[in-house]
Parts: sequence; structure tokens; C-alpha cells
Amino acid sequence: PPLAGVARFDSGDVVPSLVFLAFVAMGALIVTRRPGNRIGWLFCAIGLPVLLGGFATQYAVTALLARRPALPAGPAMAWLAGWASVVGVSLFFYLLVLFPDGHLPSRRWRGVAWLYGGALAVGLATAALQPGTTSGPAGLAGPASALVDELVYVSMPGSYPASRAAPSPPRHFVDNHVASARP
Repeated sequence: PPLAGVARFDSGDVVPSLVFLAFVAMGALIVTRRPGNRIGWLFCAIGLPVLLGGFATQYAVTALLARRPALPAGPAMAWLAGWASVVGVSLFFYLLVLFPDGHLPSRRWRGVAWLYGGALAVGLATAALQPGTTSGPAGLAGPASALVDELVYVSMPGSYPASRAAPSPPRHFVDNHVASARP
């Protein structure tokens, strides 16, 4: 049954998902024919993180807002949803500068490519490790703690407390997704 105030996967989500699935399929086709072609690998590297981010978003919304104990790792998926798609979308720059032969247009572009890669790495690390409101048994705070907490619970049988069966979602995650569900 639909959840009140929760955005559902609908027809508006199908087209972007199919586009990025086509990126992965095209990349896989190129890579199987010519494994050394960088463009094929870039197509896969663009599509897979975006699809993973979409899946993580839907999973986290269902696990956290529906409070379904059968879906573990809701906070970890919310953390992943916050930055995974950015990886794929950010790689479009490399697709543009390396197309069509997989090489930069000239040596002068090397500095630009390295600068963009460094800025991307710093931006992604900042997004992934940005402080948040959650904390857990590992003693960490922030979104990264969700992943560590789930690993602690999985690695120690019987340590999954009853209070974790229906975790409270991070406040910013709830606010963003409930607001997006309003007409």
C-alpha cells in the first residue's frame, strides 16, 4: 500500500532510469568488443552509479519512512543515496573531453582533467563524510556512521537491539523526501 507523504517510483522516474540503463548497455557492448576503449568504460562508469543512487534512494525511503524492520541498512542506503548519483553525473565531463577516441584533445587538457578529478574527489569525500545527526555504537557521528553501525550489527550476532528494528530516519532525509512528495 502507498505510504502517506512518501514519494513513489513513478513514470517520471522511468525515463531517466532507462537512459542510464542504456548508458550501461552501450558501455558493456563497447567493452565486450574493444576492452581497451575508454569510452565504453566511461559509459558504464556513468550509468552504474546513477542507477545505484536511484535504487538506494527508493530503498532508503521505504526502509526509513515505512519503518519496515525487514529492510536492514536503511541509514546506510540513505547515506549512499546522498552522493552515489553525483559520481556518475560528474563523469560526463570526461566523456565530453575524451570523446570520440578516448584521448584528450591536446596535452594542455591534462591539467584541466587532473584539476577536475581532484575537485571531484574532494567534493565526493566531503559529501560522503559530511556531519549529520546520526550516531551509533561505533562512536562515530554523521552519515558515514550509518555504514559502520550496520557492519557492527551484522558482525556481532545478537547485537541488533529491538530499538533498531524501527530506526528513526535522519531528519534531513525525511524533510527532503516528504517535501518532494507534496503536490
